[in-house]
Amino acid sequence: KTAGRVLPATQLVQALRDAKVPLVFHNGLLDMLHLYVNFVDDLPADLHEFGDAWVSQFPLFFDTRHLAQEGQFNVLRCAGGLTLEDLHRHLVEASSNYGISFTHMGPLSPGGQAHGSSGQDALMTAQVFLLEIEHWLRYSVVESCRKSQRKLRKQEIESELSQMDWQAVHARANELGINIYRSATIEGRFGGSIGARKPVAEIRAAIVALQYSNEKDEQDTGACQAQRGCKRPAPPEDDSACSLLTPDILKSHKVCRRFHNRVAIVGAPPGVVHLGAHPEAPTSKPPP
Repeated sequence: KTAGRVLPATQLVQALRDAKVPLVFHNGLLDMLHLYVNFVDDLPADLHEFGDAWVSQFPLFFDTRHLAQEGQFNVLRCAGGLTLEDLHRHLVEASSNYGISFTHMGPLSPGGQAHGSSGQDALMTAQVFLLEIEHWLRYSVVESCRKSQRKLRKQEIESELSQMDWQAVHARANELGINIYRSATIEGRFGGSIGARKPVAEIRAAIVALQYSNEKDEQDTGACQAQRGCKRPAPPEDDSACSLLTPDILKSHKVCRRFHNRVAIVGAPPGVVHLGAHPEAPTSKPPP
């Protein structure tokens, strides 16, 4: 307060605390410390205490730098830097067919530089966050489809093998270079100087794994050859011109929960610090 008047910044922070809306930072640890010590209370003695204190005041936050670090190549396909400006430039171009647009109102220029003003910095951070989450959600859909396809194909191979007798299974294993013998020599009906044969079920499982892997490698090689200069295939795109992002998803979706209350630590292991769980998030464990 100044001369009995509450400063606008204090009112804003109090409104954020009361609303308990998600906060978004970029590489935000220093910003969070500054916000806490100037508008909430003295800093706690250690990071664990700070995490508990912060989450009690602001239950949910995201760090766009952490989202970028975790998915720089496979999700965002960003070969450049992870500064706010670099990410914004890349994501706006990479998200052109996602049905996302931003309407600018007021004095801030859509092409302004971050760090030129707090408003410009906040605007760019918000846009980067929305685009990152959109990419992560679409990537999760693609990965889910891949898992379903992988499971179905393996079931098809297993079904094919189940129709074969043991001699045919052994022949298929030999074609693939799979060793059908155990490493240890076991005397007996199926033993001998080269060791006992593995159970047919074990050989079938090895065939399924190797045959699927070979098929996947062939698909990846074909995809790479179709893309000039590609070192590995890009995941298939969902070009649906409709955003997958809704307000509720930020709290409940497993992809978003992966980033709840995690702040990036740049240049030092482990690269991220988890300050605490969101109290209203589902109790099931998010992906690592």
